[in-house]
Amino acid sequence: MRGKLVCLSMVLASTAVGGAQEPVATASEMAMAIERPAGAPWYSDVSMRLFRKYEDGRELAAAEAFHITRADWSYIRDKAYIESVQSRGWTFQGSTNAVTYDPEFALKDENGEPVLDHFKKPGRFWSDCNNAAFRDAYVEELRGWVESGVDSIQRDEPTAIRHWSIPDAVDFFEDVHGRLKEAVGRDIPMSVNLAWNKSVFGGDGEPLTKLFDFGMAELGSRHVEPTFFVDAAQEAAQRQSFIVYTSYQKMDVPTYRRAIAGCYANGLLFIVPWDQYAGTTEPRVFSAPEDLADLYGFVRGNAAYLDGFEAATATGHGLGASEALAIAGADGVTAWVRARPGEVDAPVVIHLVDWDEPNGFQVRLRNDAFFPGKDLAVELRTATPYEAVAHATAEKDQDFSSLVAIEALDVVGDGGFCRVSVPEISPWAILVIRPGE
Repeated sequence: MRGKLVCLSMVLASTAVGGAQEPVATASEMAMAIERPAGAPWYSDVSMRLFRKYEDGRELAAAEAFHITRADWSYIRDKAYIESVQSRGWTFQGSTNAVTYDPEFALKDENGEPVLDHFKKPGRFWSDCNNAAFRDAYVEELRGWVESGVDSIQRDEPTAIRHWSIPDAVDFFEDVHGRLKEAVGRDIPMSVNLAWNKSVFGGDGEPLTKLFDFGMAELGSRHVEPTFFVDAAQEAAQRQSFIVYTSYQKMDVPTYRRAIAGCYANGLLFIVPWDQYAGTTEPRVFSAPEDLADLYGFVRGNAAYLDGFEAATATGHGLGASEALAIAGADGVTAWVRARPGEVDAPVVIHLVDWDEPNGFQVRLRNDAFFPGKDLAVELRTATPYEAVAHATAEKDQDFSSLVAIEALDVVGDGGFCRVSVPEISPWAILVIRPGE
């Protein structure tokens, strides 16, 4: 985690005799600037898969209900449809994968028979990345997406779920991406599913992920805890990259809500779970707006406090302590501090996520870690309770401010520190810290 993490006893001990304090880095100094990869989302984007086109347009209605800005990982290669999606102000991402329906392009087993993919359905085979004819066909598939006007392309199953070796996969993508650039005369932003199911960039897949601009990864219920999101965000930042998450299984509503909160609190995205994969033998997931749209509306309504804010420090449940702040009265709350790198006068935000039963709690802030020599003013921002009419109006007007409740919190000074009391959150809130009057 970027930012200096120390035990709370050290924070308290940093007050020297006579009340003087040891110097501490400010949040804007701890935050590190990150270059946004080509085609990658902004922190305030909302992504959903337009997996299939329904005759009644229900997928577009759902996308509006969840306030999306990106139609990602789609297999709808229809130029008119893509243009209609983009006319709504959304970006559109086409998709490819390792499946082929042509036996001539398929991997063969020891008997020379085509190898079925992981769904084991007749006629669906793993492709052979060393098959020259398949490579030609794949380049044409990519060209087809570009000619359809997509903003980027997602690659699923980059190793045919381990049927290709990493070196073979690297050779394949270096070849086909190079040929695509030569054919269309420009780079096309590309993302990749980390299909070896690692939570972060790295490991055996590192040479492969370097051939794509950003990642789209899958998580399950067991991953929805603070350190997972910290590790994922840190690994992505070190590589000047980005990760968008979806889930490989159906999760309950509280877990989805914590996954959304954990992602956005760490500068990641969580794809709206509508028409979402949940396993090879499980029905797809269709979440209801009343369960999750309040959080996605909260994202849209807080764009000014998401975009450009980078990780500084963190503390609380699942993490260590921080010189900048501490939490009291709620063992299940994690606090992530994010700031605009080097912008000493810009607000600083603290994302609060409750991983347990909601309770009110206190946050103790060290003034000099935010705005040295100044008192602090603290604003609490939470999602308003879901109301379909309010959300429909916000989407129509593209004004999401009504979906965010704002409350100025009382700040109690405490000798170079200050304390604020925070009501229970469910499960996410944002504190905005500014210099006081």
